[in-house]
Amino acid sequence: MGVISPEDWERRRRVADDIATSMWEGRPEARLISESMSRKWCRNGESWLFVVVDDRYLLCEDRWESRLGVSYGVNTTPHRRGMLAPTLRGGNMVFGLQNFASSGTSIYLVDQWLDSYPAEEYRSLSEAETAGRAVLASIDDRQYGILVSEVGTSGPLRRTAIADLSSLSFGHDYELD
Repeated sequence: MGVISPEDWERRRRVADDIATSMWEGRPEARLISESMSRKWCRNGESWLFVVVDDRYLLCEDRWESRLGVSYGVNTTPHRRGMLAPTLRGGNMVFGLQNFASSGTSIYLVDQWLDSYPAEEYRSLSEAETAGRAVLASIDDRQYGILVSEVGTSGPLRRTAIADLSSLSFGHDYELD
C-alpha cells in the first residue's frame, strides 16, 4: 500500500461527502459539530465526520480528564510515515484513535492518530457511532490507562459520560490552562 494518489484522494473525498450527506440527513447539529471539529483539529484537507469520546478517563493534575476518542473520516493512513504513524488500513474510511482532555465545558485534542482501526462506509450516524463505541470498548482498561497516562495523572480509571459535544468548545492541548 503506498501513498494515496491525488485521484484516489479525490475519490475518497467524494465517497466521504456522499456518506456525510447520508449520515447527517435530518441532523444539522451533527454536521455543525463535525465542521467545527474539523476546522479546529484537522489539517491538509482532512475532515472528521464525527467523534465519539469514551466514558473512561484518568484525572490529570486534579483538574482535567484524559480520555480516548474515535474519529471517523477519510482514510489517510497511507500518508502517515514514521515510527509513531498509525497502523496502515485499506478502504476509503477509517476510525482514528485520538487522546482528548476534557475540563468543564471544553474538550482539547492532546494527541492525534494514536492508532487506526478499519471502518466501513456507514450510511447512518447511529451505525457509525455504534461501531466507534465498539472500537473504544475493545480497548481493555489496562491498555486504556497506558494510552491516556500523562505526567500528573493519578488513581484508577474513572467513568462518567461526557456532555453532548454540541455543548463543548474545542481546543488544543497547548490551550489547557
